[in-house]
Amino acid sequence: MKSKTKVFLCALFGVFLMACGGGGGGDGSITPPPPPPPPPPPPPASAEIAPAPRVDATLQIPGFTAEDYARLSDNRGRDFVRPLPMDTDIVFRLPQPLSHLLFQWMSSGNYNYDVTQYGAPSSYRIQVSSNSTNGTDGVWTTVADVSNNSWAARAHDIRGENLQWIRFRVTSGGSTIDEFDIHDLSRCQSGVACDTWGFIGDSITADTFWRPSPAGQPFNERVSACSSARFPSMINFGIGGNNSGHVLARLQQTINNNPGVHFWAIGIGTNDGEVGPFEQNLRGIINMLITNGKQPVLARVPYSTSLPDSRIQSLNAVIDRLRGEYDLPAGPDLYTHFRNNPSHLHDGIHPSTAGVAAIQELWAQAACTLSREDNNGNDTSCSEKELLEHFGKNRLMVGAMAGDAFFQQNLNLMDVRYLYLADRIFSSDTPCTSCAPECRESWWGCWEQPAGRYLTRFLETAESGGQIPMITYYTFAQTSGNEAQVSPANELSFSRRYFNDWRFMLQQIGQRKALLHIEPDLWGYAQHRNRESPLNLPAVVRAANPTDCGSFEDNFAGFSRCLISMVRKYAPNAKVGLHASAWATGEFDLNINTNPNQDIRSHAVEVGNYLRRLGAAEADFLVLEALDRDADYYRIHRGENRWWNPNQTLPNFAQHFQWARELRSVVGKPLVWWQVPLGHENSPNVPVTNPSQQSPQQGYRDNRVDYFLTHMDEVVSLGGVLVAFGAGAGDQTTPLTDGGNLARRASSYKQSSAGFGFCAAP
Repeated sequence: MKSKTKVFLCALFGVFLMACGGGGGGDGSITPPPPPPPPPPPPPASAEIAPAPRVDATLQIPGFTAEDYARLSDNRGRDFVRPLPMDTDIVFRLPQPLSHLLFQWMSSGNYNYDVTQYGAPSSYRIQVSSNSTNGTDGVWTTVADVSNNSWAARAHDIRGENLQWIRFRVTSGGSTIDEFDIHDLSRCQSGVACDTWGFIGDSITADTFWRPSPAGQPFNERVSACSSARFPSMINFGIGGNNSGHVLARLQQTINNNPGVHFWAIGIGTNDGEVGPFEQNLRGIINMLITNGKQPVLARVPYSTSLPDSRIQSLNAVIDRLRGEYDLPAGPDLYTHFRNNPSHLHDGIHPSTAGVAAIQELWAQAACTLSREDNNGNDTSCSEKELLEHFGKNRLMVGAMAGDAFFQQNLNLMDVRYLYLADRIFSSDTPCTSCAPECRESWWGCWEQPAGRYLTRFLETAESGGQIPMITYYTFAQTSGNEAQVSPANELSFSRRYFNDWRFMLQQIGQRKALLHIEPDLWGYAQHRNRESPLNLPAVVRAANPTDCGSFEDNFAGFSRCLISMVRKYAPNAKVGLHASAWATGEFDLNINTNPNQDIRSHAVEVGNYLRRLGAAEADFLVLEALDRDADYYRIHRGENRWWNPNQTLPNFAQHFQWARELRSVVGKPLVWWQVPLGHENSPNVPVTNPSQQSPQQGYRDNRVDYFLTHMDEVVSLGGVLVAFGAGAGDQTTPLTDGGNLARRASSYKQSSAGFGFCAAP
């Protein structure tokens, strides 16, 4: 939609003090690393989680009893068994062949992750076979040959074809392993977060996730209780006495040793002193995990009766800020829990048995919020289905921007009716609620009187016609005078007037159900201005709107997030979405790309993660644009090829749909196609002179109406919930000048079986 005119369209310490080497409040003696590079894009926090269920394998260990076998795979690791025989194969037979699995062992006699003196092997080998019949014959492939191991547990990511057998042999060192776990990772495909968890931190982490801790249900059993399809793997990387510097120093090796762990639950801070080094180290930890394709999840530092509360609150302020900056999923608020339950601390710092159980439960609750399924196996995170059901729909919706005549001629054909609010906001610093002279000039609110009547009449008309109203709010560029300009957000007067206008618009909607589309193009231009992060673009937020925005930061991300939050307050039944621009990175425009070597996924990930920082994951949908004008308009008047080929040469629909699919994966929200051009193969390539009059002899050629409305199942598979058609300029094809093509195509779609199937099992 870039470059167009729109006005007309309107812990730390060990369980025992000797384990941690002293009291809390360490000085961060690890030398801080140099300042980290700019943060890379985070993985999609709200991406689908692929269950990684435990595999009930059959063990074969010479001389061991059935009871021994049961204790070695009971998920508890708190029943110590006899030492494993040295240089003897321990064989696991899987109940069915797998292609991807996690094989995990642990020696729980060692409390800290870096202690092996109580029986962890120093050398071992893992082999797999797909054709053995008894665990000894057949072809075996070595997938891990470990020497000089210095850790109390390891999780190996193993891939192959039709894996049926696993063979484990300790070749040197202690061998008091008391737990083996195997998890099926076959559903962990690209764009799907694997349900594998590692807990890294201080002695509070080590204590909580030490398998012998007598705290009842462990984390993964608690997660399974909220989603029966899930039973995540869990491994304890906690070390008593660690601060953020220690964790950062050992993190890359821990990642390398445990490549199958996707979610990294971070619990540090109690042993940290100064806020500055803590923030620097924590940034390094987050960046390192993201660079390795992992998902950080941050817990707040627990409240303590033995440590300065002001220090803990300062550290938690850093955690809160970085969690927002990187758009990370929320971990547990351990500070609030232990402040409200100080009896859950056995020494003022470390959790008691009840405290350990509480931390396990709080982490499980955090993990459960990322789940697709409830404890009955029902999908709880299908945002497409939820959005459609909110509006009383059960299939992909069709919408249009058109006058009353079109909707009267095509009753019950369109699900959605949309319009632009595209004009300047009022010039007064105080909110306008009437059409007084100081408010009336060029304000959309006075297109009809009394103030706001144009909008409320549209809402009433759409509802009476059976359509869901959709509003594209496009005032930033009109008011600033330059659609590529984002700096006015950093002007107090502009921001104050803008927030006041947005509030007025929301108040006209009130309790109605509607779709709200915030500022097409603006977010793309923000990314142009500062590609790294919208947090680097200053904006006046809190002072401009202390009533609604007092908790948001003074940057462009705070600006956009406040707009979304105001919807929840003033128009609670409306659904809101930001706009994803295909040209936002500045490198190339995805929608007209002809280079087959361009990395579409990387482009989508960069755009999607920028939008996430702007708050797109807190919104309800994401708006995409196919083109703003008919393709032949560009060919005839600008000499540009904006046609999409039906999936042969570039640009084509397949390229755009791939980008859309990747965006859905990154942002985790349903997709709305908006302002799709209305031209068709028989359009006469004649400018439309009066969009409100019916004339089949006007408009330009295009093929998007025909393609979208005959490929609606494909649109559904991408995460689409709405395709809305409309002209993006005054001389383009409209629903009244297309010879009835939109109506015919939409009618055929409505009579077909297409457009259903949301939230099908992956």
